[in-house]
Amino acid sequence: MRSRPPGYSRQHADTPALVMGNGPSLSDLDFHDLEEFATFGMNAAYRYWSKVGWWPQYYACLDSVVGLSHLDKIRSMIEEAPSLGISHFLLRHNLIRRLGRTGRSERVVCYESLLAEGWLPKLRDVTTGSHTMLWAESLGYTTILLGGVDCRYVELVEGAAPRDS
Repeated sequence: MRSRPPGYSRQHADTPALVMGNGPSLSDLDFHDLEEFATFGMNAAYRYWSKVGWWPQYYACLDSVVGLSHLDKIRSMIEEAPSLGISHFLLRHNLIRRLGRTGRSERVVCYESLLAEGWLPKLRDVTTGSHTMLWAESLGYTTILLGGVDCRYVELVEGAAPRDS
């Protein structure tokens, strides 16, 4: 029998989950009004959350390259998680390894481990948005809403340059 993923609770079925992207459609949302939801945030949205003084209950970053570019901030969020209210972080193994001792926190969940244990389906493409929704489902949430995924997001990684097509 496989163990339950960190953060799993049968009681989650009674709480709706809101998986939030970085899109501008959330710019008018008062995040402090989301108390009835379990909130899942991802990637570089922490920049906005720090400005408005609000943090999600769960955080995910599954891009193996972009995640490394956010290493210092993710480390800081894990270390400050109790005061921020973040219960769990879903991260890739390569990022967890680079986080060192901080990556071994009980709050950090390894994507590859959930995959190997059968908690997430093996899909060809790994995107933070789609897999955060799957993570929410694996934690027992049955009502999952999606917001801020506007398909206009471009992450600029330091040192990267555009290529001519």
